[in-house]
Amino acid sequence: MAVMRRRAVLILANHRGLAALLFLTLLLGVLLALGLAAGRLARGQEAGRGVNIRIAWEKQNFALEPRVYLPRAGSRLKTWETQGVASVSEIPLGRELKSPLYVPYLKEQQVILVIENPGPAPVRFFAAPHLASPPEHSLGPRFRCLCIHTVFSIPSRSAWFRVLELSTFPAPKSGDMTFTHTLIGLPEMIRR
Repeated sequence: MAVMRRRAVLILANHRGLAALLFLTLLLGVLLALGLAAGRLARGQEAGRGVNIRIAWEKQNFALEPRVYLPRAGSRLKTWETQGVASVSEIPLGRELKSPLYVPYLKEQQVILVIENPGPAPVRFFAAPHLASPPEHSLGPRFRCLCIHTVFSIPSRSAWFRVLELSTFPAPKSGDMTFTHTLIGLPEMIRR
């Protein structure tokens, strides 16, 4: 009986050793695969890894047209810089964005929102928090925008700009998406 117990303990010990070896081998394989994937992402080598982001606008009591541009090559801008200028030519603008912007994972892309006010009076507005569509894709992209509970003022007969920033991170469900802001003009009685 004692001999059978010793054999059972030895067999059990061998199975535990084998199970531990298999577990460690599997764990090593998973860690190696994750490390290689993370390295490729960090170097931006994942083919087609990024998101096409479209910026859209809705307007309420706001007649001016928002336009979005890439910054001029080589210009250095601070994200969230906001300023009124006499002319659009004073803003370091690149090409206007008419279609979605491709933003690779782990990269940041600045864009410039420009609104011109040709009228004789300043225009005040704010932006409601943006809507991400489809919502299941909203975990990875980040938009440092203008919906920050602030009233903005565009001087009369001038242009106004704000530097925005888009960035993306890998997420469980990621893909092309749209950020939509609603620009809400303030009524005359609130302007004073």
